[in-house]
Amino acid sequence: MNGFAGTVALGHPGNARCEGDPLSIAIAPVEAIEEHPSDDQSVLQWRKLTSLVAQAEAEACEVVRAYRLR
Repeated sequence: MNGFAGTVALGHPGNARCEGDPLSIAIAPVEAIEEHPSDDQSVLQWRKLTSLVAQAEAEACEVVRAYRLR
């Protein structure tokens, strides 16, 4: 499986923030692309935004594995 992983900080909307809310939240966009689909199948491309840590390929693979178990 090939993929990309990293961390993005999303800012909280200023007009909807309550006292004590964080200014931002860190999320990881994880993309996984199937390398060897069956001959009669199209390539599976999977994208997920998660709060799980995924800054390296091994961590992204672990995130994919965790969501597949659901």
